[in-house]
Amino acid sequence: MTSLVRGMMVLMAMVWMSAPLATVVETEGRQQVLLKERQWLSEHRVYLGDIADFEPADSPMAGELAQVELGAAPRVGAFRHMNALHIAAIVEKQFPGSVAQLRWLGASQVVVGRMGKTYEKTAYVTAAEQCLRRYLDDYGSDVKISLQSDAYGDIDLPKGEVSINAKVAAGKGKRLYHRMAVWVDISVNGEHYRTIPVWFSVTLMREVLVYASSYEKGELLSSVKTRKMKKNIALLSDVVTDDSAMVKQRLSRGVSEGAVVRKTHFSVVPDVVSGSRVDVVAQVGNVLLNTKAIALEEGFSGDRIKVKKEDGLKYSVRVIGKNAVSADGESRL
Repeated sequence: MTSLVRGMMVLMAMVWMSAPLATVVETEGRQQVLLKERQWLSEHRVYLGDIADFEPADSPMAGELAQVELGAAPRVGAFRHMNALHIAAIVEKQFPGSVAQLRWLGASQVVVGRMGKTYEKTAYVTAAEQCLRRYLDDYGSDVKISLQSDAYGDIDLPKGEVSINAKVAAGKGKRLYHRMAVWVDISVNGEHYRTIPVWFSVTLMREVLVYASSYEKGELLSSVKTRKMKKNIALLSDVVTDDSAMVKQRLSRGVSEGAVVRKTHFSVVPDVVSGSRVDVVAQVGNVLLNTKAIALEEGFSGDRIKVKKEDGLKYSVRVIGKNAVSADGESRL
């Protein structure tokens, strides 16, 4: 801020304190400027004539003052607070020496609002719902959606042609979640104005498998008992509807009775399971030797694991098949 403006603002403050907050009064023939406390605007810019009255109103100076631009108007639905001293500084910049010619009266702060038009929530909420229904069309009529909150309300927009573009907020791939959002982009006269996230609750009841009992981690799925039950699969992912997906696998975690069977619960059973008896094959020249051992680790074909032979010694061997290991290149541990 320049020294000139600072000095002017101090002088204006002194003038302001000495001026009565009343309607315009005749004072030594000076131009009167009466600031309003609150003003609604329809245009994008704020001018002194929008927020002040002048006395005399028909003087040449009043006409020039009315055209002084004070900055941008706020967005529709928002407000801008304009300090009287700041307004006076802008006027002084455009009309040097105006302090001696003007008498400022009225409000010490002007609240400026922007007029527009009300856009009902039904329009953008309906657009969001239709967008989500199209997205979930593959699931058929079984899927149910409902607006998650009553907090959505009408919005104020600038005057002009309103257009809406809605898109589902989803990552890669088409997935179903129990809470889903639709981003609604609102434009006025082709220019983006704001984006509103609209949230929905999603329900999809489908018949799935649930565990008939509780089971520990590592249980072979061939011995796991299940039953069918209708569940909201929007709350879950990777649900299992057919027990054929459970062949040659085991539980990778403990499960409780009644829990929904999910693919994330499974892991492939390795060729050798820790604690199982394995056939140890070794070839010495043209002679093929076989013995037994206990696997101390699990592994798939090609993996090296530790085993303990009947003599109690531990060796590192290579898995070659189901419960079979090769002692070729074995190393004692």
